[in-house]
Amino acid sequence: MGLVILPLLLIWLIATGYSLHLWYTATYSEHSILYALLALMLGTALAIGYSWLGLQSFKSKEAIWAFEILFFFMWNKYSIAAFLLAASYPLWKHTQFAIPHAGALCFLIAFSLSLGTLIGSFQSESFVEEHEIRVTH
Repeated sequence: MGLVILPLLLIWLIATGYSLHLWYTATYSEHSILYALLALMLGTALAIGYSWLGLQSFKSKEAIWAFEILFFFMWNKYSIAAFLLAASYPLWKHTQFAIPHAGALCFLIAFSLSLGTLIGSFQSESFVEEHEIRVTH
């Protein structure tokens, strides 16, 4: 299973790095440092909230498959689609559809999904142990 999980983990790590690049280009280079730091703190809070809500959906289960939580976060088609739309911001930021603060919004979406996926994936094992959920193989 590591042949599937490790590449997905690397993809989400790269996605987090790209979203930080998006943060720099969309907020820090165009606005003040306070605006950029506020966007970064809000993105981190949203990522923690995303991972917490995702993990809470498994709280009521008595038994789960060994990689169910990992696949819930790493292979979520809605998160992938939202990340790709938000990450494509540099392609359309100079068009007639440009909106003020769209860069910060796209950063918030991309960063919260990518970092939240990593947080949820790394916290899944401790969450399972804490809530005494039986793991099946």
